[in-house]
Amino acid sequence: MNDTADPLTDVFDALRLTGGLYFAADLRGDFAVAVPPDRDTIRFHLGLSGSCGVAVPGFTSETLSAGDWAIVPHGVTQTLFRGRAGQPMPLSAALARGRLSPEGRFHLGTDGARTELLCGFCEFRSGYSHPLLTQLPPMLILRRAEIEADAALSAITAILVAEAGAGQGGKTAILTRTIETLFLLVIRRMTDAAQGASGGFVSVLADERLGRSVRAMHSRPEMPWTLPDLARMAGMSRSAFAEAFAKKAGMGPAAYLRLWRMIRARELLRGTDLDVAEIAARCGYESLPSFSARFKKETGLGPGAYRRGVKA
Repeated sequence: MNDTADPLTDVFDALRLTGGLYFAADLRGDFAVAVPPDRDTIRFHLGLSGSCGVAVPGFTSETLSAGDWAIVPHGVTQTLFRGRAGQPMPLSAALARGRLSPEGRFHLGTDGARTELLCGFCEFRSGYSHPLLTQLPPMLILRRAEIEADAALSAITAILVAEAGAGQGGKTAILTRTIETLFLLVIRRMTDAAQGASGGFVSVLADERLGRSVRAMHSRPEMPWTLPDLARMAGMSRSAFAEAFAKKAGMGPAAYLRLWRMIRARELLRGTDLDVAEIAARCGYESLPSFSARFKKETGLGPGAYRRGVKA
């Protein structure tokens, strides 16, 4: 069996992340702007100069200074603010009040202290849910010192800033791939830092023993994996494995295996012409009716209807 599968790459390939920039913001004086929620969208703000506050529901507001990143993973509303601007104005009102230049620079206000931000997003395939994303905190903050100490993050940030201000061909494609890479690096950094952590799917990947079981599920989803099989892969007793996996992942190993099989099934229905029976077998289902019933329960559509919908 291939035990060198890379679950992090598998998940990002399935989610099909795409990224882009909204604009570079040039904000003067005091302000408070409320960015509306947007499902299946990860938003980010990079401080270029000055400082401002960033607030999201359920999370202590943070001050963003030059060189800091704020990443909001769950598409929730967020407020950018500075000073005593009072009640936040909706982003639509701010855009109407300010000026968006042809080169994509948004200006708001004319006097007072200056705050410059680079604001962008990552979107992932609608309807896909994986604990790697759903269990992320409401906001991730990366400080300038952390970024400068990480060669890959520092290089990606420099490329993003340079391309955002460039007018050369290929800018959109470069920005898209740079933003995708940035977010993958952030998740990998969280995984590397999660060794010994008590919760979140990143801590499952960071755990050497539990990670072996996840790699097994990803590399061979067609196998009739049982709890004892996966526990042996992890080198743990069945009870200890099940308890540790559920504690960290927020779901049991059997539930995760079902989730991953359904993600793979959608990918095969979307990206291949294999018949449904073959896809069912490749996803660990000996019975086509049981596969179809599970797929419809997860997606609301039967496999055939799902395939016709995505290829229409």
